[in-house]
Amino acid sequence: MTEDQALAIALNHAGLTEEQVTRLRVEKDIDRGVTLYEIDFDHGGYEYEYEIRTSDGKILKQELDWDD
Repeated sequence: MTEDQALAIALNHAGLTEEQVTRLRVEKDIDRGVTLYEIDFDHGGYEYEYEIRTSDGKILKQELDWDD
């Protein structure tokens, strides 16, 4: 899975497009032996956070927080 594919999964889940978000950050990481993409972005006063497994595109974590 590529970075662009992981980003598309996160944006689709959030119902947003890349043009609608700000402060976009995508990082590849390994957590407990699992390779994943950490994706963060802001929209409408909220901060979205995703962890997406690279092997199959499964969303392992999704958080939505009010951006102070």
